[in-house]
Amino acid sequence: MTLAAKLAEEAPATYRFFCRAVLPFQHAEGDVHMRCLAPVFRLHPLSGEVIGIRWNETDRAPINTLAYDEVEEFYRHVRVLQASLDELELAVRLAPGDAILCDNHRVLHGRHAFVGHRRLLGCYIQADDWRSRLRVLEAAMGESK
Repeated sequence: MTLAAKLAEEAPATYRFFCRAVLPFQHAEGDVHMRCLAPVFRLHPLSGEVIGIRWNETDRAPINTLAYDEVEEFYRHVRVLQASLDELELAVRLAPGDAILCDNHRVLHGRHAFVGHRRLLGCYIQADDWRSRLRVLEAAMGESK
């Protein structure tokens, strides 16, 4: 079950809040300072389907995008959101040589504290690039049938 589906079913007011409330996010470290304003759940403009999720408790910026009377509502809903995330968490232990592929717009991911040495290699591909390649390959396969 996805987080969005869980909230829509079990806590619909929380789901609706995080679909509409535009929240500030930022990450500042070294020579990087990223900022974004977005709801937690990004919905497709035509279907209303959840097409993205944005949540990182440590990258939340000061809440200056909500009306005064919405701030208390935010804190009430964020407790429900976090409890649901905790219930859905899945820990995966990777062995040397294992790879994991995540859609950064659809999967919340992170790492637990770690003692020792590890080496992670990240590779980022724009979604538009792989979707384009998929469409081209599907068209080619359809033509060859």
